[in-house]
Amino acid sequence: MSTPSLGCPVFPLAPSRIIALLSCLGLIAGLSAQSVSPPPSAPASTSGAAVPTDDEVIVLDVFNINETTQTNEWVATQALTGTRTAEQMVNLPYQIQVITSEMLQDFGMIAVVDQLSAIGGFVGEADQADPAIAASAGVSGGGGKLRGFSALILRDGFRMTQPPQNINTQQVEVIKGPMSALYGAAQPGGLINYISRRPTSKARYEFSFTAGSYDRWEPSVLINTPVVRNKVYILVGAQHMSRKSNVQYVEANTTTLFGSVLYKPFKSTNITVSFETQHLDGIRQAGAPNYVVDANLVDGTTNPVNWDTDTGYVAGIWWPWIEQGLNLSGPNEWYNRDYDRWHVQFEQGLGRNWRLKAAYQWQVKTFDQNYYNSSNLSLAHEGLATAADGRPYGGFSGYVPEVRFQDYSFPYAALVDLSGEFNTGKIRHKLLFTADISKVELDSQAWRLPTPSQSPQFGADVPADIRYMDPLHPNYDLVSWYNPPGGGGIYDNIHSRDRDLAHVDENNSNAAHGENARARMSSVHYTNLKAYGYSVSERMFLFRDRLILMGSLRLDQTEYQDYQMTTSRNVYRQWTQDGEQLRALATARHENGQRVGVQYFDGAAWQTKMTTDGSGRPVPMTVPAVFSPNWVPGEEDKLTYSVGATWKALSDDKLIAFANYSTSFNPEIVVDDGIGELMPNETGKGFEAGIKFLPYGKKLITVLSYFDIEKHNIAISNPDYRQGDGSPQYLGSGAQRVTGVDMDLTWIPIKDLTLLASASYMDSETIESANKTLVGNRMTALPNKTFQARARYRLPPGLFRGFTVGADVSYRSGWVRGYYTAPTSSSAGRLYEWMPDNILWGGFIRYEWKAGKRTTQQLSLSCRNMFDKLHTGLGSTRSLGRQVNLTYKIIYR
Repeated sequence: MSTPSLGCPVFPLAPSRIIALLSCLGLIAGLSAQSVSPPPSAPASTSGAAVPTDDEVIVLDVFNINETTQTNEWVATQALTGTRTAEQMVNLPYQIQVITSEMLQDFGMIAVVDQLSAIGGFVGEADQADPAIAASAGVSGGGGKLRGFSALILRDGFRMTQPPQNINTQQVEVIKGPMSALYGAAQPGGLINYISRRPTSKARYEFSFTAGSYDRWEPSVLINTPVVRNKVYILVGAQHMSRKSNVQYVEANTTTLFGSVLYKPFKSTNITVSFETQHLDGIRQAGAPNYVVDANLVDGTTNPVNWDTDTGYVAGIWWPWIEQGLNLSGPNEWYNRDYDRWHVQFEQGLGRNWRLKAAYQWQVKTFDQNYYNSSNLSLAHEGLATAADGRPYGGFSGYVPEVRFQDYSFPYAALVDLSGEFNTGKIRHKLLFTADISKVELDSQAWRLPTPSQSPQFGADVPADIRYMDPLHPNYDLVSWYNPPGGGGIYDNIHSRDRDLAHVDENNSNAAHGENARARMSSVHYTNLKAYGYSVSERMFLFRDRLILMGSLRLDQTEYQDYQMTTSRNVYRQWTQDGEQLRALATARHENGQRVGVQYFDGAAWQTKMTTDGSGRPVPMTVPAVFSPNWVPGEEDKLTYSVGATWKALSDDKLIAFANYSTSFNPEIVVDDGIGELMPNETGKGFEAGIKFLPYGKKLITVLSYFDIEKHNIAISNPDYRQGDGSPQYLGSGAQRVTGVDMDLTWIPIKDLTLLASASYMDSETIESANKTLVGNRMTALPNKTFQARARYRLPPGLFRGFTVGADVSYRSGWVRGYYTAPTSSSAGRLYEWMPDNILWGGFIRYEWKAGKRTTQQLSLSCRNMFDKLHTGLGSTRSLGRQVNLTYKIIYR
């Protein structure tokens, strides 16, 4: 695959010369580290160093942030994400927001989407029972968008990590705009980095218990203690959260255990070893169906809502479903997710000017889910069809039980950061060299029961009132052999990770169809990806640190093998092999990753046709394309860069101007299943300029910026694509653009009152697309205005001594869910659909008192969605209503 161009160049030099130049600067700095005097101390307002206290473990402040750098419990002044090193945010040419753990705990924000609602320009899915469902950590935020594009979520700089929990989060850092020059593959809207807690030097023991709405209960314990004075410190914690929902059958259970050991063998050396295990299970909330109008029904079929393919319009969400809290999958849906993670970090001081950090992470994730599959676009609404008793009839097309599993393995992910400072005359320099490597292995499979057209022998076994279920009068009964009492059904196969998609245990036999004669459809996705990244960045401080220039350059190399099979392999097909006509239920047969034959059902039992050598061992053979796995190898070298400047126009950092231009790329492995080709990687570019106004220092901070971001090579689905007919699944690549204004405000008018606010306006446009309806129009599923405000007030001593109160509000404007399209021969049309704006309120009150010299107790009452607003997220799922929670916490120091 050819390397995409960088687009509009910003550097006057070729990229290779820039790398050489910056590398030479690093070499000069390294050679002169012992001879050059240490850089002069910067003013207090610009220093990146933390102020150590007895409560903190601070050895290499360049790689750590801690509570001593916060203005108060809600306001942080340092961030790691902007430069991969700790730096004062006023020095960075970006708009950065930080959410502290104290804010999350004050408002009881446990769901990822609720936490990130404090970010200007972020919009996400609905707040649901499962706190992680709206933005799964490490992937694009589960429907969440930052400045119009999917938000990448990191954990301590690593991608693809388990969902973050409040008990193990120190702060959440958000940097907006394309950031591939620092972190590699990323979306152009920005990224979100959850910073984990680390052991501290002073003992601290916490226990808390929360109970509240939707049968929520959540005990947690956190222990931090020194083991060997000035040498070894440990941090361990446990948390369990369980709650239900306002949707039928939905519930979520999350258990997290973690531990961290910090060892300081020498004054300038830190070694941290951390482990975390997490289990999530429950019943997920299914989305609301759409309803169809103006369709011509076809009589004489088993499907009571079958209509002519060139008629009908999708009119939008069926709101009665949302209002009643109905669940598409009923009580038989479930999921299990398990995460295990090891993290090792080594930090070393190298002389007076240089610091080294090396980190390694290992993680595995397993995921099982049982649910019902449906097109979700074929609900007949009132007036379209009527049942025998005269009531309106609704139904789904192809509504069948389905199970899937997804195993993610991350055998290794490692990074090395080398940071240094030196002077050349009156110019101060900060250099950062980075290198990282990671490997990802994915095994994802979905199995479902066939339709009659796919398997005439067995598809009819699914009763019509299940396959075309009426949502108002559902039949949630499972087919008897789907999960037989004696075991051996699909449930058991999914847990055992049975890779033989054609095999069905004898317990699934049916006398009418012969032994081992149960067919299943399948979709399969295997990925093996290796990624390497190398970067160099420099910041130069000129004119007594009044002007700060920054430049970053990164080379990413990606190697992958991807196999996606979404066509029905276990279906009734006709083909020719070895001159013989075969027509049967069939699937490809593989051994050791090679195609060695075809397995098919002859009406009584499964048979195998194979090619063998003289000794009878199977050898690779050529089989029809319909049975061939679509292994697509690929590799990509991508150069990304970022440049920026910060100008402190007034003394004491009262007025700061900043600007940056950055590029990004996202090696999204998208294979066109119709033609077997890999789609080009997504790329992005963005410009941002603004001011930071601090007229009263850290008591009043206003950040205002303008941004212009583009994303290219977006895969555009082919609406006429049909599996197996040779047509492409995607119609080329598209492009989108978002311009807008962001504003953040931090105001501490008096010591005990803190006000935070964010506002964002986004003007979006699809600038290229094979779907001409979208070109020139506003992007779908993207509100153009957001506003958030939060306040906290610690009441004065006296009658209300120990009380703290707070309130928050968030606003999201309306947005386009779909544009008008006409029906085609293969799909229904669509009517224009507009989703309403939304305002949510919340608040808390906390009482804190001392019980002896070392014990503090707290009692908190928090409320989310205070006025019980009925709304959905960017998808079609209902959000939780009013949530009132009571928390008791005891802290011993």
